[in-house]
Amino acid sequence: MRFSLAAERLGHEDTRLDCDANFFGEVDVLGWNGGRVTFTANYEVMLGSQLRRFDPNQEDYLLEGSVTHRIAGIEISGQFHHVSRHLADRLKCSPVDWNMLGVGVGGGMSRGRFSLSTHVDFRRTVQQSFVDYSSEAEGDL
Repeated sequence: MRFSLAAERLGHEDTRLDCDANFFGEVDVLGWNGGRVTFTANYEVMLGSQLRRFDPNQEDYLLEGSVTHRIAGIEISGQFHHVSRHLADRLKCSPVDWNMLGVGVGGGMSRGRFSLSTHVDFRRTVQQSFVDYSSEAEGDL
């Protein structure tokens, strides 16, 4: 289980984009020897001061379900990944969202107090509304 909250003030003159906040959560719903089912959610909001002091004007959320299995210290996953973008507190004329199916590979190692982990995801779009994304790759180290 992982949860985080991050917020930052952006330093520029555009009153639509004063702050950015992220709310993240990941929960293992089911686990077994060598594998797990995980649900991940992330909500990001851009705050400005265009209409009022705290004016949420853009937001997006991510919902993802994945099933993983560990083989020889490497975790392999299958994912369903959904992202939806919105103009917050504004009229939404058209949906902006997409669904993707993907695979991921990750692993790690530890030596004393030093540890290193890496993860790479590859996803292909299976449905989209008003975006031109066909695929994406994401990684972390």
